[in-house]
Amino acid sequence: MINCVILDDELPSVELLTHFCMKSGVIKILLATTDAIEAHNFIKNNTIHLLFCDIQMPEISGIDFVKNLINKHQLQVVFTTAFSEYAIQGFDLEATDYLLKPFTFARFLAALQKVENKLTSAEGTDIDEMSDFLFIKGGVKGKYDKVNMDDIEYVESDGNYVSLYHNGKMSLSNQSLKDLEKILPKSKFMRVHKSFIISKKRIAKVQGYTLRLFNHDKDISIGDSYREGFFNFIKNKTI
Repeated sequence: MINCVILDDELPSVELLTHFCMKSGVIKILLATTDAIEAHNFIKNNTIHLLFCDIQMPEISGIDFVKNLINKHQLQVVFTTAFSEYAIQGFDLEATDYLLKPFTFARFLAALQKVENKLTSAEGTDIDEMSDFLFIKGGVKGKYDKVNMDDIEYVESDGNYVSLYHNGKMSLSNQSLKDLEKILPKSKFMRVHKSFIISKKRIAKVQGYTLRLFNHDKDISIGDSYREGFFNFIKNKTI
């Protein structure tokens, strides 16, 4: 996943970028804010791969904000602004791309592709550090069971625990479903209900507002809050 910070002094712009990032399935938003000081301190103290930064802000311009970052060479910057005259300044700072407001999701994805290309070619990147596997604490103190991400079929909330089904097995974890949702890569998994996260590649059938996974007889409901995102995903995969 690509660790991302969004900085824009206009809340609607922050909300739009947040929506696009979540829709992409490959971006993990660590901070979305209108406060430049908050963003500066957060970037300084965390591993960030990508910064979406507005240029014209009341307290500081996005150009000066990026210039003042100590670790600016460690992240990709995509400037966002309604004023095209700032483009040259943005590229002088070696920004990855420049999004002119209002921009479409297609234009956003084009910028994201540039970001991914640069990050993939960079040495030592840790984007996929947690993409292949995770460890679950076992019932015995000091015991940890390794579970490959590709083996996970679905996760179900079970009281104070979550049940994680993988390769015909079931493991319990005391993580909340919300916390586990942050760990599981969105390119592979999708929350479809307040109690369920499923593997996208394991979907075998969708009928109405329920789905079934391969090798499972259980009907999983698609919750009201998750239907729009789920059926957009299905639509993009339908021929």
